[in-house]
Amino acid sequence: MTGTGSPGRCAWLGATTPRPFWVAVVVASTAAWFLVGSVDAPPGFDWVIYGDAFRRWQETGSPYLAMAAGWDPCREFPYLYPPSSWPLLPLASVLPYQLLAVGAMPLLGAAPRLALLPAAAVLLFLGLGPGLYLANINVLVVGLLAISFRAGRLSGVAFSLAVALKGYPLVLLPLLWGDRARLRWFAGVLAALVASGTVLFGPGAWIDLAVTLLGQGSHCDVLLNPLAGLGWWRLVPAGLMVLVGWRLHSPTLTLLGGTLGTGVVTRHYLPTLAAVLPFEVDRAMRSPAQPARADR
Repeated sequence: MTGTGSPGRCAWLGATTPRPFWVAVVVASTAAWFLVGSVDAPPGFDWVIYGDAFRRWQETGSPYLAMAAGWDPCREFPYLYPPSSWPLLPLASVLPYQLLAVGAMPLLGAAPRLALLPAAAVLLFLGLGPGLYLANINVLVVGLLAISFRAGRLSGVAFSLAVALKGYPLVLLPLLWGDRARLRWFAGVLAALVASGTVLFGPGAWIDLAVTLLGQGSHCDVLLNPLAGLGWWRLVPAGLMVLVGWRLHSPTLTLLGGTLGTGVVTRHYLPTLAAVLPFEVDRAMRSPAQPARADR
């Protein structure tokens, strides 16, 4: 790159967004959706689903339903998260759905670079508002991912919870295992959640969940996965995206590949990408003398 103005311009674009400005962007982007957005469901709808799953667990020993092949996700609402997510169920049974917003608060403490700020604002506008309105589980995942890239025990616990809830964030592990404390706590807490969930629901719960997910019919919500039409072949380009994300040390590209590999991707997934944008390592903006960093 040449020209006397280029280094200064790159330094400006590569600078981290001031935290007060970032907080304002998060709040404004989310509030904007509440002003102009809409969802064909009552407030806290997803939280009710989790609460119903808890009651079903108490009554039958399992939160999962036996769904017929091709079941309609717009009319039938089974519990779609792995047994390792069991702590969510008692929480949903006793806490008001409005408190789920607290789970996204760590997002405010991790601001992206100025160059990535517009992308983050768009992702939050499209997804965080409806996620909060419906009390969707991805609101929790946003906060957990925002913590996961920090060093130490807490980040390991946060990452284990994110994986326990949704599974696919596990693709980020190769970008996070450089911190031994984080890795130990991640492995220990996740193993405990998987084991305890299996004991609480029974080993067959994993099969029940797999059968339900594989039998899901067409979704009525706006789907944002361009690979969905490929069926299971979507795992090929999604997997390649994950590999490229690992190679470039890009958590956003890696998580995007993992997200697209799941098949059904709605607007609620978008804020999770905004949560990892602050931890991008922009090689083009880093000077040759500045070493790469996994965490900031």
